[in-house]
Amino acid sequence: MMVGFVYYTAYSCNSISSNPIEISVEEFLRQYDSKSAVLLDIRTRQEYERGHLPGAMLIDMYAPDAGMKLMELDRSGRYYVYCHSGLRSRSVVKRMRDKGFVDSYNIHGGMLHLARAGVTFTK
Repeated sequence: MMVGFVYYTAYSCNSISSNPIEISVEEFLRQYDSKSAVLLDIRTRQEYERGHLPGAMLIDMYAPDAGMKLMELDRSGRYYVYCHSGLRSRSVVKRMRDKGFVDSYNIHGGMLHLARAGVTFTK
């Protein structure tokens, strides 16, 4: 019985989807349009103030009101979510998808991969 569960879990995590939860930095740079999408920085305020993507909205995932702020967003919008390395933002995008934010994406590798790609940050 456990083998079936493990197989199902592994299969569901690796299944091909028409709407992947994560995109590469290169794909993000090709797709992103500030007029039709929202950048969500889910790091702490201190991290955000050290540098962030221009126009990014800060929702500190550790803040007590983070969940409420996410639920105030338009579920039909397009969201690109990032953090330092992509781990925190991936979990936030999973939660967003569970709440009906179908067009939300984690930027793989977060700020680390964005910096390697030569993206300029603002303070």
